[in-house]
Amino acid sequence: MSLRRKARSVNKGGRRSLLNEDVEGRIIVAARTGIAIELAAEAAGISSATYRRWMARGRA
Repeated sequence: MSLRRKARSVNKGGRRSLLNEDVEGRIIVAARTGIAIELAAEAAGISSATYRRWMARGRA
């Protein structure tokens, strides 16, 4: 049995995040017009759950 550990991969794989400057900008513009943030997120092409998850990750 070897005591050497396998090197971890830098790229975890999986799906790329939908968060980019375009989506962020669309959410901000929509929110500034006064619509609910959940509707702003959905207008930007993401679910309100995704928006809340991104915000929680940003706070951490």
